[in-house]
Formats: sequence, structure tokens, C-alpha cells
Amino acid sequence: MDVTVVLYPQNYTKAVVMKKKLPVSQIDRALRNLFTVRMRLGLFNGRSITVLSAVQSYVKNTVYNQGCNAVKCTSASISEAVNIAKKADYVILLMGLDQNEEREDFDRVDLVLPGLQQSLITSVAKATKKPVILVLLCGGPVDVSLAKYNPKIRGILWVGYPGEAGGTALAEIIFGDHNPGKCNTILC
Repeated sequence: MDVTVVLYPQNYTKAVVMKKKLPVSQIDRALRNLFTVRMRLGLFNGRSITVLSAVQSYVKNTVYNQGCNAVKCTSASISEAVNIAKKADYVILLMGLDQNEEREDFDRVDLVLPGLQQSLITSVAKATKKPVILVLLCGGPVDVSLAKYNPKIRGILWVGYPGEAGGTALAEIIFGDHNPGKCNTILC
């Protein structure tokens, strides 16, 4: 198989080649096929638009703080995010998962956002005087009851893994240029 979504080849290919159980020519063939497909799909045709750059096209004085160091969010700059939120006219929090947390052949043990993400959400929402929009970037459902019952969090958007046009699409939804309707794959 030339293309896979699991991490098995990434983790074990080098060892198999070193033991001479897999010829390099077979890897070369798989890579040729993979990159041929990627080129045909246009995956090398320019940069994707991030959520930040798309939001900045609507609001020029956008202030950004990473908040979490990664999806696992073991080191969060919560105090810095709180200070920014106190001064902000609007707050958009992007939280969620990636393929280290959820993927084919790898189940999560719970639906809770990992690491300090929940602390970051509640701390920022508590600090701001403005409504908060929570955006969830993940493939499956997550428990957002802490946000659902928080009066400061006025919108929760589950966007999946939106792809290269996702930043633009999300900004258009947040700023009212597009209304995708009330249904998505989890709610309807």
C-alpha cells in the first residue's frame, strides 16, 4: 500500500530497510506514486490560508496568542492568553485534536480535550468581558459541556479538519458572510 493514514510506516520503515527486509526501490516506487497523486491534487499549489490570516483580513488589529504548546497542551501560557482576552473586542478560541490523539486504528479513551485545553477555555472565558467563540478542530466528537453551560461562550463551532480553505471558510462563518446551516455530520 502506497498511502496510509496510520503511523506504522513512519515508525518502522527505517528499521525494516536497515534489516534488508524491504528494498529501497519499493519505497522509491511508493513515494513516486504518492507524490504523483499529491501533485495531481494540487497539494503543492501555493499556501493554505490559516484561520489567523483569514480573521486578520476582517479585523486588522487581531492579537494572537498560541495558548497551548501543542494539542496535548502540557505547557499553556494561560496567563498571557487571559491578559489578551481582558483587552480584546472579540475572542476566538481554537481547540481540538490531531492525528496523534485520534486516527484510524487508534481509539481515544475519553471525549475530554487533552492537557490544559479545558483550563485555557474556562480561564479565558472568565477573564473576557466579550463573548467567546469556541472552534473545535477534530475528527470526532469531544465533550464541550464546560463550554455549553458557560454564558460567556456564545458560539461553539465543530469544523473537523477543514483543509487548506478552512481558514477562509471559518472566518466567513464567524463574520457572517456565510451560513452553513444547522446540520453537520455529528449533530444531524
